[in-house]
Amino acid sequence: MNLTCDIALDIPLWHMAILIIILISCLGFKKYAAGLFTAILFAMYWVYVYNFDQFIRQSFPLNRAAIFFFLIGALNALIVIALSISAFTIDD
Repeated sequence: MNLTCDIALDIPLWHMAILIIILISCLGFKKYAAGLFTAILFAMYWVYVYNFDQFIRQSFPLNRAAIFFFLIGALNALIVIALSISAFTIDD
C-alpha cells in the first residue's frame, strides 16, 4: 500500500496577501501570539475547508483512518484555541 501521493493544494493569492498583511501587522505591534494563531488558523482552513475535496477525498475514502484524521484535526483546533486564549490573557 502506497502511503504517499502527490496532491497539489490550491491557495488563492488573495488569501496569501491577507495572511502576510496580518502577520506583518502582528510583528509590527509585537503581538507574536496573535500572529502564530493566525498562521495556524489559515493553515487549518486551507486544508480542512478550502481544499477539502482535493485533500481529503483524493487521499483516502471515509474509513477509520479518515475519522482518525478528523479527530486529530479537531484536537489540534482545541489545543490552538486553548493556547491562544491563555496567550492573550497573559499581560506582556
